[in-house]
This record gives sequence, structure tokens and C-alpha cells, in this order.
Amino acid sequence: MRAARRFYRTHHHLRVPFGHDEPTSQGDFFPLGRWIAQLRRQAADNLLTREEITSIEALSMEWIPGLTAQNAPATLTPGP
Repeated sequence: MRAARRFYRTHHHLRVPFGHDEPTSQGDFFPLGRWIAQLRRQAADNLLTREEITSIEALSMEWIPGLTAQNAPATLTPGP
């Protein structure tokens, strides 16, 4: 989560390229792009807790990259 916070503070978004590795304070790298992709898969499979979702959404997570209010469909799920 620290790597995501650092990336967000620098870029003001979490549209992290899949292959992006974020430098850590220990001098190594964290695979942030792969971690974000994994979070998206887990969210799609309903495997994240409300606390995990709330934490990452505090950094303006885009669960579906590129989807905005301007280009979102009127409903995201089929009606009855």
C-alpha cells in the first residue's frame, strides 16, 4: 500500500502500467503494476473486504481503467 501511496502522490492517479516497479525506501522495487492488476482481478471475483476496497479507493483507484462518468453506460448491469 505504501508503494501505491507514493505513486499516487507523484502521479495523482493509480493508472499504473502493468510492468511498473515502484522504488521502495529499502532501495529495492515493488511490482506495483502487477499488484494493482491483481487487486482488480480480486475485486471482480468479490475477494476483497470492504476495508481493503475503502483503503485503495482513498487513492482514487480506477477499478475499470478509463471508465469515467462521461463514457460509462447508463447502467453497468442488465435490468430485470
